[in-house]
Amino acid sequence: MKAVIEKHQLSSLFKALGESHRLAILDHLCQCAVRGTHQLSVSEIGSCCDLDLSVVSRHLCQLKVAGVLQAKKEGKEVRYSVNASVLAKALRNLADTVQRCCQKKGVL
Repeated sequence: MKAVIEKHQLSSLFKALGESHRLAILDHLCQCAVRGTHQLSVSEIGSCCDLDLSVVSRHLCQLKVAGVLQAKKEGKEVRYSVNASVLAKALRNLADTVQRCCQKKGVL
């Protein structure tokens, strides 16, 4: 089955991941998930980088809009987790497209 590159989705994804603090946040969430903690609050996420919590919240919002993160409200706080299936699918589709392109040209 041929994967289709969703240009708008990838543009939003790369824009969201193109900032070092957002990459640090994603990395922190991934590391926590590996250790068994899949959902973190803003303050827990803020421990990964030296930023005001309002700035962390703005970064989280951008990552959520891009589909990188999921948010779940629990009482008064919002808990964030990596939207692994969406992220992996978008990157896999891009990788498959690049691989097909290169195979046709004999590069791979």
